[in-house]
Amino acid sequence: MQTSTTRHPTRKLGLVLLVGAFFSIFNTLFFSLDFTSLNGTNPSLKWDLLTTIRIGLMPGTSLLLLSFGYYTSGRRASILAAFKSWLYIVGLGTLITSITAWIVKEPSLWTLYDTIFPIMRNSYPLLTGVLLALLIQPQLEKWLLQTKPSYLRLGFLLITLLPTVFNHDIFNFNGGQSFLAAFLLVTVGMYLRQHPLKAKLGRSLIWSGSLFLLTVFLTVLMSHISYMTHSDQSTALRFASPLTINVAYMSLFLFNFLTLLPTKLNFQLKKPQYFILYALLLKSATYLALNLKTLNTNLAGISTRLKGLYTFSEALAFIIAGLLLNWLLVKCCQHGQRWQRWSRAHENWTWVNLLDSIEKIPHQLHQLLVRHKLFFATTVTFYILALGSMLAMNTSLRITPNTALNYNIFLYTFFQRQSIIWLNVLIIASLFFILLVIFNRYWIAFIVTDLALFLWTIANVLKISIRVEPILPSELSMITALGSLAGMITPTMIGLMIGAVILSVGLIIWLEIRHPIKLGRFGVRLVISLLAIVFLASSLFLNHQNSPVQLISTALGNSPMFYNQLVGAQKNGPILQFLNNLDVTVMAKPTDYSKSEIQRVMKRYETAAQQINKTRTTDISKQTVIFNLSESFSDPERVPNMTINEDPMPKIRAIKQQTTSGLMLSSGYGGGTANMEYQTLTGFAMSNFSPTLPTPYTQLVTNLDKTPSVTENFGYSSAIHPYSGVYYNREAVYKKFGFNKFAYLGSKTPIKYQSKIGRSPYLSDETAYKNALAQINSRKGGQFINLITMQNHFPFDKDFYNNHSYKVSGSAVADPNAQKSAEDFATGVHYTDNEVAAFKKKIDKINKPIIWVWYGDHLPGIYSGDDMATDGLALHETDYFIYANKYSRQHGYKQQQASYVGPNDFTAMMLDQANAKVSPYQALLTKIHKELPAMSLSSFTDSVNTYNDDGQFVNQKGQLVTKLTKKQKQLLHDFKLIQYDVNAGKQYSVTKTFLK
Repeated sequence: MQTSTTRHPTRKLGLVLLVGAFFSIFNTLFFSLDFTSLNGTNPSLKWDLLTTIRIGLMPGTSLLLLSFGYYTSGRRASILAAFKSWLYIVGLGTLITSITAWIVKEPSLWTLYDTIFPIMRNSYPLLTGVLLALLIQPQLEKWLLQTKPSYLRLGFLLITLLPTVFNHDIFNFNGGQSFLAAFLLVTVGMYLRQHPLKAKLGRSLIWSGSLFLLTVFLTVLMSHISYMTHSDQSTALRFASPLTINVAYMSLFLFNFLTLLPTKLNFQLKKPQYFILYALLLKSATYLALNLKTLNTNLAGISTRLKGLYTFSEALAFIIAGLLLNWLLVKCCQHGQRWQRWSRAHENWTWVNLLDSIEKIPHQLHQLLVRHKLFFATTVTFYILALGSMLAMNTSLRITPNTALNYNIFLYTFFQRQSIIWLNVLIIASLFFILLVIFNRYWIAFIVTDLALFLWTIANVLKISIRVEPILPSELSMITALGSLAGMITPTMIGLMIGAVILSVGLIIWLEIRHPIKLGRFGVRLVISLLAIVFLASSLFLNHQNSPVQLISTALGNSPMFYNQLVGAQKNGPILQFLNNLDVTVMAKPTDYSKSEIQRVMKRYETAAQQINKTRTTDISKQTVIFNLSESFSDPERVPNMTINEDPMPKIRAIKQQTTSGLMLSSGYGGGTANMEYQTLTGFAMSNFSPTLPTPYTQLVTNLDKTPSVTENFGYSSAIHPYSGVYYNREAVYKKFGFNKFAYLGSKTPIKYQSKIGRSPYLSDETAYKNALAQINSRKGGQFINLITMQNHFPFDKDFYNNHSYKVSGSAVADPNAQKSAEDFATGVHYTDNEVAAFKKKIDKINKPIIWVWYGDHLPGIYSGDDMATDGLALHETDYFIYANKYSRQHGYKQQQASYVGPNDFTAMMLDQANAKVSPYQALLTKIHKELPAMSLSSFTDSVNTYNDDGQFVNQKGQLVTKLTKKQKQLLHDFKLIQYDVNAGKQYSVTKTFLK
């Protein structure tokens, strides 16, 4: 064993670094793609070839870690080097995370925490091992020099041999990805600097090549043994890990070979430690790898060779980017005077110096607080106001962020909503700085800001106590609404508000006279106020999907909660929730929109209505019509990539075969109930609305003077929902739609029958249908009933039901939690199946015409293994049928065929089923249903469909239609004109003759 260090000069490390970095990054990118052959259980030639590639790339990370130890060996100032490395990791990690989040439009606050606190959160374990080795470098090198090389070699042999033989990760190396593995390899790199290997160029190549072939042979052999023993590939890779003895020594000999290559192939890097850290950071950044997998979903169907070429190009681009960053960082360090002075001042840092600096921190913090006491006092005040305003939105000591969770308001707000509290602080501070520039007086700006927030909070508390929702922007534009709200405020409350204003004015005058605050330069305050204006103005884009402000606010935890404005205010505070509702563009205005054009459209469909009514014989107002939304109902047998052992819905399947039935295109997945309900009741399509109007119930309906609804055809209408009535602002919406009665839990009209199944917190479908039957029998004439069930609402993983027999399997439910949820959901579907069939028998016995429109609103969001980009359409198809009872079938009933429909088609279909006469607006809906493909929001772009996006059309064969005929385009344009006129225009078409 040689002791000279000249045999491996550090200038030869450039080639080692480039090879190691490329192998490491290419390995991460290439195998982040989905290879079905790697996921299979049977041995195959393709599995062998792909695994051979993986083994060949495996030494990449080891080469980087060995190079880092080799390069830093013998260098001084380990603590300073560790601190600089930590700064580089944090800075570059934040940059990489931000760019990736921007590309994939999925920012995450937790991922940002991972990059800012890489050691505390153990987000980059390899880099943590590197930093640990740097911190104790002097002691580590001293130990290496004092210990016999034979002992060190024997120790490394045992460390790699024992896990290999016994197939247990006894040293917690985690496949070479733990901080201990990194620490070990960096230490070995230091050892190699002091004791280079004896093997020369040719021998190193032979040894590394032989060990590579041995590893491939053992792995291929183990794949067959694993399959014979376990019927899968669970132990196939036991000899293919960076710190198994064969791969570890393969990496050592490859490192030796690369450093012995002729000089003309060498490549020298300046400050190579930065490039090593960059490559390790990419290797460790699982967030980047996962999102690159998302970006590369389009590669799923191409050949392995093309995947390799694609990821080879990506890896090469990352290497070039790393070299440029390395060069840029070196330049910045060389020319940054402050950085150079700081580095020189701390270049001899020791542990004693570090402890001295830590001891001084309390004193330095105290000095900082004294020097900037006004800033800190102002910030603390705004924080208390922001926190208090959020707590004040709660009507009890518990908060229910969704139906599955319930928390103490103090614990939830303080520990889970810190980022939102600080976002509110920024909003308050922005207002303060604007006022500071306007008045040029600190106390005026400060107290007016505090008073404004106090009064705003009180106003929201009053609004919540009266209407169970916070103040919305639409109300500030409605003088009548403000007058109505003011009329509900007690004289005592008015007196307190006036007193608060008078007290604030007096306090401002006294403070400005007795304790004036000297302000800094006006120019600085002006710049800050301009930034504040820009910050506040950005709220106009909070609802613009994928806009920077929307991405950032979402990452911070902003949850608009349009379907429940009260919970939105509790989670976000009254200021942020108000801003969430500020930018609502209902629809894009058609270019030819005018009164005359609307009148032409109205005339066109008045004629169409007359033509349709020539063959219609019944009056719908004399019939009983039920629109029945079945919560989360969908056929489990239709879920892509999933099989179920038995049919949970045979009775509904039989009903569908007997009458008008098919699939409804849902506008949501895992949620969006009220949007489907809105479309069924009004006939309008969500795909025509603007992306800033994701929930018409809470953002639109109650602000309109008039809106069409199927209830206009009936003398009496009622709604039944065996759950809370506050969600989606239903109480106000139903009143606007003209419902005479709304029965829900806690309403004046009670839910008469109440029953649950097992441990479920929700009332059963049996409850829903018993109450619906009571309502049918309560009136002799025609009526409309809007029935919403709750039995199958999420969560689905709480084991609500006893003794269910359903078993599911497949990649859609590969996760055990998803599998359990799907099986519980299937049990709920089974109970619904029985109750639907029972309700059908009961209405068949009623001697009056009944039309029953039954539909599932969306699929449950539990099929985590399916990909929305490829399976989106199937994941947005729910079941529907339109059933006419026996009496109706004997008096003018018409059956029809419609395999695919949108929820906006149901009114026209119901009228056709009943053979009932139509209004001009309903004639338009009838032509939309019969002449246009079924329309909905895009099923492929968003798994939740929180925001509207480009619409899609699906024909009766279940195929996407990308091109409409000229006649269809005109019909769609007419539809958009009427929808715009009613919801965003002058309501020229809102007349009795057109709508009814």
